[in-house]
Amino acid sequence: MGVETSDMSEKERNALIEYQKEKEKYLAELAKKKRLGFVAQDLQKVFPELVEQNSDGYLSIDYIGIISVLVEAVKEQQKIINNLSAQVKSIENDCCNNNLKSGSIDGSNGLNTDDNPAKLYQNTPNPFNNQTTIRFEIPQTVQNAQLHICNMVGTLLKTITINQRGTGQETISANEFNAGMYLYSLVTDGRIIDTKQMLLTE
Repeated sequence: MGVETSDMSEKERNALIEYQKEKEKYLAELAKKKRLGFVAQDLQKVFPELVEQNSDGYLSIDYIGIISVLVEAVKEQQKIINNLSAQVKSIENDCCNNNLKSGSIDGSNGLNTDDNPAKLYQNTPNPFNNQTTIRFEIPQTVQNAQLHICNMVGTLLKTITINQRGTGQETISANEFNAGMYLYSLVTDGRIIDTKQMLLTE
């Protein structure tokens, strides 16, 4: 928004001009600095109200405004987790109609419960901007194991088949995705073991 200068004195106009120059210089220098953050052009496509452009064409991001967006994203993530948990419980309840708990039937002693359950750990580092490592534990009895990576609306972006058993890990490169928040789940033999979130910065 411009400032009306017709009623200003010469001294006031000069002071205003100097202020605007200093402000633009500061924003230009700020834009040149290397720092963690979001790609302004990408964010502008989704949340244009959080990106401003100065007279030199430099884009700046309203990071305070992003906080509310991230809070809503976490809420949405929790809804997805709750829905996934409800689906798992529904499947387990169907199995329980036949008095079967989570586990498998073998030929020797009937019900084989999960004495050594699969585990999924939080990725490290988190947030990350280069690469991150996802650790897990998978019992030898598991036939099929996968890592599913989704965006915050539940769209499946990548599936990683895990062939190793016991303690293992997978490395995720930042160049595979855009900056943002993601969900990753460990699925063994069709069962969702756990779901966690990771944040990729610019």
